[in-house]
Amino acid sequence: MKLKLSTFVGITLTVLFLIGVSQIIQKELFPWLNLTIASGLPLIIFLLSFLIKDKKLINLKIVYSFIILQFLIAIYFLNYPDYLKLYWNLLFIPTILFICFLFLEFASRKNQIVFNILKICIAVLGISILTNLIFTNYFIDSIIKGFIFLIIMLLISSKNKDVQR
Repeated sequence: MKLKLSTFVGITLTVLFLIGVSQIIQKELFPWLNLTIASGLPLIIFLLSFLIKDKKLINLKIVYSFIILQFLIAIYFLNYPDYLKLYWNLLFIPTILFICFLFLEFASRKNQIVFNILKICIAVLGISILTNLIFTNYFIDSIIKGFIFLIIMLLISSKNKDVQR
């Protein structure tokens, strides 16, 4: 059942995205640009969810809730272009938060000390991202980039847990 639902969601988002892209190529922008954005962002979340095979923290309910949330936010903002001009960065909140969950999922495979450090870094990253959405500032952007770099370096350089078999 889960495989059928995942297949249906993936095919639906991909078809909507490709229809929107093909219409944009034919120089018909409205409403196809909205459709492309509204289906493309959840498609990114859906595809990113396949980076992890054995999901411990992220299950399909979380993935689907992020996809639905991203789709609804995209539809809302694309129907109100005045809000989109002012609050365009709010459109990406579910995708960014899902990436933080992916970082946390990767961190759970590391030893306990590294996992605790990564939890703190990911929490600071999430707070910085949400703060940046409210108060746009170059200093906060630098903090975000620094923590993303730190998290990636910790994930790459640390060893995975030793699994007893």
